Amino acid sequence: MKAVVGVVVALMLAVGIYISLTGDSAQPTAVVSPETQPSSPTSTVEQVTESPAAEIESSETAVASEPAPTAQIPEELAALAELSGQELMSALMKYSGDSQAVIENTLLLIESGLISIDERLFEFGGNRVMSPMGMAVMFSLGNLSAEHFNRFLAAGAELHRDDMNSKFVAMVDEPEVLNTWYNRVGYGPEEHQEMLDGSLIMGNASLTNLIMQDKNGELD
Repeated sequence: MKAVVGVVVALMLAVGIYISLTGDSAQPTAVVSPETQPSSPTSTVEQVTESPAAEIESSETAVASEPAPTAQIPEELAALAELSGQELMSALMKYSGDSQAVIENTLLLIESGLISIDERLFEFGGNRVMSPMGMAVMFSLGNLSAEHFNRFLAAGAELHRDDMNSKFVAMVDEPEVLNTWYNRVGYGPEEHQEMLDGSLIMGNASLTNLIMQDKNGELD
């Protein structure tokens, strides 16, 4: 746990240094997260009385058609939604124990409608805030999985071409996530140089390769 906290603190400092070097301002995005409701499929089983064999077959059909129980969020995790900001982030870290569990539990809270997709988990100052997806990028050390990334998008996370998002893009080195994020916000030649600088500051070889190879190194 101490190691996780140490990594997070170090990453926050890294982002803070990056922000101080670039000196741009950010506009936080306010997005309302949709609530997800588990479906409860039902089925009708015909009763067959012609023969014992038919009765056995009917019984097996009834068992097979019963829906699997829906997974429930533990009460201890749901209770964390009463917190906010840094208190919520700290509580999630203590409850989860490791970075991947923090990301998964954060997504569970969002997908259940207990916290917002744009929860302000940490404030850097100057109107710069860390959202749950930004936290996921930091906790994963830039290795945010495509599965988690897509779940954030499905929950309502929006990708904008602004200062804070650019900082997090510069940290992402998972190729599929990086390529989707970079292309969806529409970075062009006029931003390639800034993003290339960010990749060098953050030591992100994946982003450097994306710009110099996939984007043909087109700098404005």
